Amino acid sequence: MAEIISDGRRVHVEAYEYYFASKTIPGAGLGFDCDKDGNIFLDRLQPAALANLEIGRAGKDYTDEGVRDMSYNYYQPAVIRCSCGRELPLSDCMTNSCECGLEYNGGGQLLAPRSQWGDEFTNPSDADLYGPDPEAIFPEDGIDMNRTFSGLGADGRPWHES
Repeated sequence: MAEIISDGRRVHVEAYEYYFASKTIPGAGLGFDCDKDGNIFLDRLQPAALANLEIGRAGKDYTDEGVRDMSYNYYQPAVIRCSCGRELPLSDCMTNSCECGLEYNGGGQLLAPRSQWGDEFTNPSDADLYGPDPEAIFPEDGIDMNRTFSGLGADGRPWHES
């Protein structure tokens, strides 16, 4: 197994915006990054954004709705060191390919070369991708898959057919 440089973890980002809702267009408005107390980060605003802030504050076309919590979470994947020395984030649970051509699973285990993978991985059939054919599951005298019904009766047969 490759060397784990950092474990995967959930990351919380605390973010807020000061929001002015449009009085004429539902769902539209002006939002500006701020701290939790509503102090807008003026030094981050371009001149056009500063002009929009003044329009919002004027209150003619917008309603001041104050601070909105825009915090979010995301998953930061684990990072391993490939045997070639490169760092590789394990962002996929199945296969993570390094530039050198080696592949690892989501746990950091080295996978066999693709040439050794079975046909179901390199040339999957519909059954490999979508499961078995429904006709193989239901008996010949069973449910007609071209009909709709509302439920099954006590005997297991459909009722309210259409």
